[in-house]
Amino acid sequence: MHYSEDKNGCTFANAAIQLPYRGVFVLKKAFVLFVLISILVGPVFPQVNPGIEFTIRYFDKSIYFPDSRILVRAEIYNNSAQTYRFKASPQRAFTLDFSVKTLANESLEHAQQFIIDRNSDQPVLYRDFSLEPGERYAIVEDVTRYIRIARPGVYIIRASYFPELYTDPLSRFISSNMLTLSVQAGSTEDVPETIIDRETGAVLRQLPIPPDEVVEYALSARQKADWDKFFLYIDIEGLYLQDRGRENSYKRWSSDQERRTALHVYRERLTDDGNSDEFILLPNSFTIQKTSYTPTEASVIVIEKFAYTGYTEVKQFTYFLRRRDRIWTIFNYEVQNVRTE
Repeated sequence: MHYSEDKNGCTFANAAIQLPYRGVFVLKKAFVLFVLISILVGPVFPQVNPGIEFTIRYFDKSIYFPDSRILVRAEIYNNSAQTYRFKASPQRAFTLDFSVKTLANESLEHAQQFIIDRNSDQPVLYRDFSLEPGERYAIVEDVTRYIRIARPGVYIIRASYFPELYTDPLSRFISSNMLTLSVQAGSTEDVPETIIDRETGAVLRQLPIPPDEVVEYALSARQKADWDKFFLYIDIEGLYLQDRGRENSYKRWSSDQERRTALHVYRERLTDDGNSDEFILLPNSFTIQKTSYTPTEASVIVIEKFAYTGYTEVKQFTYFLRRRDRIWTIFNYEVQNVRTE
């Protein structure tokens, strides 16, 4: 089966069956009252198509805030024995709609731009599509382009697809499954920037690995000078607060912004050339000797060797870790000189 994608993000099952864009002029002036009702309460005439499934799911689901984009993949699947034909427009307000309700069944308002797009007397371009049995058509859309989600809370999302385009409140549609959406208080600015693994291209994510593997991961990353991986399991705040002077200053600061800035500067200084902090010394080799842990705290003893001109220093590092939300992170360490070779 051949799949391709157009510049609007439409993925379809057979490029040969899409026809060129056509134009249809949508007459809505006679339906102003009905349009306003439709915008407020949503379409009321679902389309019944046995075997045609319309589903939505999160695309790259993450933590959502009131200012977040909420990407959803909407998919039509032909689970029937017949060819299914429908229309799709790059002017998505005439193809797709979303409803978002609170747990008290109160509907959120549509976004202002969506209302403007729906009520513009402009020609609507579209393509005719055909899905053979077993084929799919999918698009990825941002729910916030359709619905204004201004407050944190728990919501229910449902989508409607208009196979013959939206022309008035009586337009037929296919209704999707429901998704539960949790919107947290705060802002996307509070979320760390996504970091990409430079070796694989994948997003770096913390995994629930045991304490000794956390230490091994960090030290291996340090040997490769891969700072993003090195800091992935480092509790920068915990490490910063091990110094009594820094801790006192940290507690005196009244704003979160001051604390974030201090932690950012501290992390950057750790990566500076010539930094003498033993925590970021570059080991030529290391061997994990012992791991001890409870359900929430752990210590890992490591023998590390550092090569210098004419000799090698051997040090014993003890890394202290704690577990939060199943993730172990290093928040402190101790070091002892063992010998010189």
